[in-house]
Amino acid sequence: MDEQRVEQCAGCGEPTGRAGIHDDSNYLDNGDGPYCDECFAPRRIGELERERDEARAEVERLRMSHESWWCPDCLTKHVGYCPRHDGGNNE
Repeated sequence: MDEQRVEQCAGCGEPTGRAGIHDDSNYLDNGDGPYCDECFAPRRIGELERERDEARAEVERLRMSHESWWCPDCLTKHVGYCPRHDGGNNE
């Protein structure tokens, strides 16, 4: 007789009620799991919040590192001056 294994939650140890990683089980993007629905939701929310915060920090870093290259009035990328607003000279 073939013994079937019951998938257990990595968070609480209870059965997940699911069939495995390729069959609708709850795993985080980093591979942690499997989780039951009750344990998965707060972990996934935390994972998404960390990804959001990292993306926001990267956007801010990029914005700050390139801010001087953009004219705040016309949003034209330029080097040293904006020909539309500085009359074409760099002084």
